[in-house]
Amino acid sequence: MPTGRDRLLRLVRALPDPPIGDIAVLGVDDFAIKRGHNYGTVLIDCQTRKVVDVLVGRNAEPVTAWLQEHANPAVICRDRATAYAEAARTAAPEAVQVAANRLARGVLPLPAQTRNRQRWPSTRPACTSRVINC
Repeated sequence: MPTGRDRLLRLVRALPDPPIGDIAVLGVDDFAIKRGHNYGTVLIDCQTRKVVDVLVGRNAEPVTAWLQEHANPAVICRDRATAYAEAARTAAPEAVQVAANRLARGVLPLPAQTRNRQRWPSTRPACTSRVINC
């Protein structure tokens, strides 16, 4: 049965999103759709290294709403943006916050030639407060 690519894309887009299970370690990072104009927020399950959701904007409101709709993670790894810290404090006050640089780069898979050039510290700082700086 021949079919066109538009029909196939329409059928794939009509499929429901897979259910989001419990996430123990949630990664929150921003990205530029068009640098200086449009930004988004990516939510990552750090244990499975899979993107859980993509939100519009990089402010606290969408992240807070998402956290309130889903089970609270035990750990939230975020970049150093104050908006994400505020969202975590508001919607998941019991979660340990880990402030990390270049979160998505460290969690998502990288091409082999890039992965070999990375220099990650062998030890992490001890947890002395609710926010850990890495």
